[in-house]
Amino acid sequence: MILDEMNRLRLISALRAVDEAVLAVDTEPPVIKTLREIAIKYPKDTLIFANGGDRDGQRVVPETDVCEEIKIEMVFGVGSDSVVKRDSSTRINQARGEEV
Repeated sequence: MILDEMNRLRLISALRAVDEAVLAVDTEPPVIKTLREIAIKYPKDTLIFANGGDRDGQRVVPETDVCEEIKIEMVFGVGSDSVVKRDSSTRINQARGEEV
């Protein structure tokens, strides 16, 4: 099961630890324009760019340069460190017994 962007937004927005979730304004990855707009909207806040299991470090993330430039913290392995493949679609499918 792959969630469409609106359902993914609703799911993430419902988490207590999330202050605000937004849809990317970029039409294709990377989400550099979106990160810049968020940084402008929240200039005094601590911002975090969370990366799932399909990204394992700054060397493979095209948003690294802009995050460093505008002081957005990057975190990796969001979801779980105990699962080899941690992206949300894989984890949902595993929970449904459809993917190992």
